[in-house]
Amino acid sequence: MMGFWDKAFDVAKNVGTAVASEIESTANELREIKQKYEEMSDDELLRIIKSDGFW
Repeated sequence: MMGFWDKAFDVAKNVGTAVASEIESTANELREIKQKYEEMSDDELLRIIKSDGFW
């Protein structure tokens, strides 16, 4: 019976690792986007908001 729980634990650990990796990846993308927009001028930001591509 312990084999089942060992396997269940391994699966849960692998899922947790995959989720944590995805969260880290998304956080990195958001940091990059934030930095990109922080470096833009107000005029550039306004042009992006007014364009159809923003939403």
